[in-house]
Amino acid sequence: MQLGPEERERLEAAGRVNADAYLAFLRGVFHVERFNPEDMRIAATHFQRAVDLDPEFALGHWGLGKLCGFQTQAGMLTPAEGREQCLPPIMRALELDPFLAEAHMGLASNMTWQQFDWASARPHWERAIELNPSYAEAHMFYSHYLGIIGELEKSTYHIERAVELDPHNPFLIGLYSVQLVMCDEYELAIETAERALQMDPGNPFSYITIGRVHDTLGNQDESIAAFATLLRHVANRPEAADFLEAAYARDGYQSASLQLAEMFVQLAETSHVPALTIARLYEQGEDYEQAMDWLEIAYERFDPDSPYIGVNVKDPELRSLPRFAALLRRMGLDYWADNL
Repeated sequence: MQLGPEERERLEAAGRVNADAYLAFLRGVFHVERFNPEDMRIAATHFQRAVDLDPEFALGHWGLGKLCGFQTQAGMLTPAEGREQCLPPIMRALELDPFLAEAHMGLASNMTWQQFDWASARPHWERAIELNPSYAEAHMFYSHYLGIIGELEKSTYHIERAVELDPHNPFLIGLYSVQLVMCDEYELAIETAERALQMDPGNPFSYITIGRVHDTLGNQDESIAAFATLLRHVANRPEAADFLEAAYARDGYQSASLQLAEMFVQLAETSHVPALTIARLYEQGEDYEQAMDWLEIAYERFDPDSPYIGVNVKDPELRSLPRFAALLRRMGLDYWADNL
């Protein structure tokens, strides 16, 4: 078997790997995928050590870009900070190794969740998988991208491929549960989220899934419990969790959601609160005009959860508003606007 020009170029470009830098990188990956503030702070030290030990180590630079994107998704950085800080390390990784599947996935992720540039993202998703067909994380995040733009059948193929490749990864399994919510597979989504929690009791995506599914199904106790756990242990807002639980016990589900929304609106004047979180609370409280206001703010601020508006806003009252269709068109999510 003869190597093609690209294979020869990849082999010629391969250099020595600094073992200590690679170990630091692996430690960074372990912590960043736990997706909580403390672990992400630990991941930052490991990724930076990898780059300090070997400034030419492409995976180390990609790790810094991945960390930055996750910090933005988790609300540790504002969307504006993420748009400024996350792309340079990814581009440095691509400069150092144009054949690095992780770097192409990193650029595709940045285009998807921080730039909202669906057309520019797609070739890098496809290139990442072409370079490494067994790259489970690329299949997983590509499945989310495909769900965002309305290609749900392809989305399901790629998430199932990801699970086949890496079935014991709680980070991946938790995000599989999110993809199942996109497809309205609610019972399987709950089962999958619970499986991820058995592997990693702090898995944040599982609590997101459980809260959203139970809200959609009208299971208010379970929805409040999941959201309070997310606030307390992932968002690091225990006071908000206590407030929500007390308001729910006293005033009921709809009122508690609206009260917490108002609390977060006030907090947002002095600290970063994701606009999508506020929109979600107004949606739960059935104040759809306020929910629309905050969905529009989320898009204008490049909130990294905004791409999911078309696929994961399920409330028929909210989806029926002309403003909702108009927002989807502004975002370039025409598939969802056409299928309201």
